[in-house]
Amino acid sequence: VLDGQEDLPDSLHAYHEDLLRRLAVGDLQAVVTPLVATLACAHEPLSVREIEAVLVYRRLLTSDGATALVEEGLAATASMLSSAPDPEGETGFTLFHQSLRDHMRTSEQMRQSMTTGIAAMAELSLGSDAPESLRNYVLRCGVRHLLEAGRHDQAQDLLLDPDHLGRMANLGIEAESVAALWRELGDEDRSASYAGVLRTYLQSPSNEKLAVARFVEALCGGSGWLQSHDEIAELSARSHEQFLGPDDVMSIMAGASRAASMNRRGLYAEGKNLAAELLGRSRRSLGAEHVQTLRCMNILAKAHDSLGEVQDSRRLLEEVLATGEKSLGADHPVTLVAA
Repeated sequence: VLDGQEDLPDSLHAYHEDLLRRLAVGDLQAVVTPLVATLACAHEPLSVREIEAVLVYRRLLTSDGATALVEEGLAATASMLSSAPDPEGETGFTLFHQSLRDHMRTSEQMRQSMTTGIAAMAELSLGSDAPESLRNYVLRCGVRHLLEAGRHDQAQDLLLDPDHLGRMANLGIEAESVAALWRELGDEDRSASYAGVLRTYLQSPSNEKLAVARFVEALCGGSGWLQSHDEIAELSARSHEQFLGPDDVMSIMAGASRAASMNRRGLYAEGKNLAAELLGRSRRSLGAEHVQTLRCMNILAKAHDSLGEVQDSRRLLEEVLATGEKSLGADHPVTLVAA
C-alpha cells in the first residue's frame, strides 16, 4: 500500500506530470485565465510589469518567478492578444479585438474570472498601497473601474478629492475626461460640492492647491455647471491674490476668469468694473502687449457691448486686434476674439 513516503520510479513521475498537463493543472495554466481576464478588464494596454503587479496584488502570484510566468502566459495566449505602447511608453498587451472583450464579459465560461477581476481592479483603484508600477494607471482608469464595479459612492469621493484631482491633472488628464466620468455617474448635484471642498482646501493656499483650483474651475466651466463655476472662480481669484499678490500674472488670469464668469451670468456692470480694475493692474505689472492684458480688454469689451456702450467696446477691440496681431499673431485665440 502506498503511503506517500515511497521513492517513486521516474516513469511514475512522468505519468503524474502528464496527468497534470492533461487536466490543465499547473502554474502556467493557473495564471493564464486571470491574466486574460485582467486584460479584458483593463482600459489601456498593460505592460508585463503592470500585469505582474496586478496578479501579485491579487495574490495569484508571488514575486519570485512572476515575470517569467507572465511572459509564458502571454506567449501561450498570443493568438488572442495584440501589442501596443502603453501611456508610459512600454510595450503593452491587450485583447486583439473589442468583440472578444465584450464576449468575455458575458461568457459563462469566464463569469467568475471576470467578476473577480472587475472587483479586484476596483479594490486596487481605492488602495493607497497600489504598487508603484500601477500608480499612473490607477489615476487614469481607477474611477472607471469603480463605476464598473457599481461602487459609485467611492468613485464620487475620488472625483471630489482635490489631492486626487491634482495628481490626475499632473499626469496630463484633462478636465473634459473628468467631466465624462461625472456624466457617467449622472450626478451633477454632487459636483456642486466642489465649492465647499475647495473653500476648506484653500484655507492654506499653495501653488499646488491653486493649480487644483484652476483645474476644477475649468472642469465646472467646461461642463456647464455655472453655479459651481461662479463660486469657484470667485474663490480661486481671492486665493490667488492672497497667496501670490494682486499683480502676479496668475492672479490676474484668475481674476479675468471671474470677470468672464460675471459676463456669462449677465452681471455686466460687475464684470465691467472687475475687468477694468484687472486691466489697469495688468498694464502696470505685465505690460500693454501681454496676453493677459489683451484678454482683460476682450472681457471688458464684452461687458461694454452688453451694456450698450458700443463705442467703448469697439475702441477696445480695435486696440486688441492691432496689438494682438503684432505681439501674438493674427491666429492667436485672443486676437481672433477681437477680429
